[in-house]
Amino acid sequence: MRKSLAVTTLVALVAVIAASIVGWSGLGTLTDQGDAGEDTATLSGALAISQHSNSLASAGLVETNLRMTRESVLEMRSDIADAKDQLSTQLSGLMGRGYDERVSRIEDHVSALIAIVDEVDGNRPALLRNIVNDELKRRELSSSTTRILGPAIMKSIDDQFYYMMTGRSDVRDTSSGADRLSPLELERYQHMTELQRGVSVAHSMLAAVVRATDPTLITTVQEAFDSSAQGARANLEFLSANGGPELDPRVIPLVTALIDAGSGSDNYFDAVEARLEMSLDERALIASSEGVLSAIDSEIAALVADVNAGIVSSADESEQAAASGQTTVLVVGVIGIVLTLLVAGYLGSRKQER
Repeated sequence: MRKSLAVTTLVALVAVIAASIVGWSGLGTLTDQGDAGEDTATLSGALAISQHSNSLASAGLVETNLRMTRESVLEMRSDIADAKDQLSTQLSGLMGRGYDERVSRIEDHVSALIAIVDEVDGNRPALLRNIVNDELKRRELSSSTTRILGPAIMKSIDDQFYYMMTGRSDVRDTSSGADRLSPLELERYQHMTELQRGVSVAHSMLAAVVRATDPTLITTVQEAFDSSAQGARANLEFLSANGGPELDPRVIPLVTALIDAGSGSDNYFDAVEARLEMSLDERALIASSEGVLSAIDSEIAALVADVNAGIVSSADESEQAAASGQTTVLVVGVIGIVLTLLVAGYLGSRKQER
């Protein structure tokens, strides 16, 4: 009987001690658990918002340029839509985690960024169309002037000079050539050479305006063009009536087209100025996005700091709760051991009395 009682008492003591150890260890792990998973998700969501905000800016805030095509614009819009969807998902996921005020401010900045991207994207087709049209006009004028008009004027000047010096010509009856140095022939030659210089200046001004980046410079270039065009008109007026057989018939219509390109109702300078103003508006919008992106990053950094501060605070509270619980378990364990020993002693004395 005594052996059986001793065994029973030992088993009871082991059970009490084991329960105390398990309780002590279990309470100690509270510090490492708690809200760690939720805090990690919040930090991950904040990082994702920063990444997708920059992806949105990279996709949609690119200056419109001649290398863009319909396919590339559509691809950009697809990337923009993907970034918007990701931002919406991440912002929704952060709501209700205890940082709603901070998340609301982030959402406001993201909405401002989306508004900028949408405005740039909405204006892009018209701006791209203007860029392409200006480039086509420039190439057309350059081709017609350098390949056709320029050589035609120079040949006309050479033929006129050759006739004046020799009295011979492939395009007129030169049986006598007595009038080759007449005032009319000299005047024809003078107007041809002046026209050639005027065309050269006018074409240079049209080519220069393409490289302009400031709309205010357009006026200066246009004034130089108008000055050369005015002289060219006077030359055209004379040569239209007195051009002579040496003047290439293509010269007058091509010079007229060149002058009209820079001074007509739909002139090249007005088109370039309008396009530059649109480009400057686009650049201003893109520049404004930098401040918005900075504000997003600042709010996200503040959110991360808030989450980290919460983690530290929760850890301190968990440690205090664990310490208090472990003390309670220890006291209960000691009491359990004492009671077990007392009960065992009592039962042993009763058996002896019997």
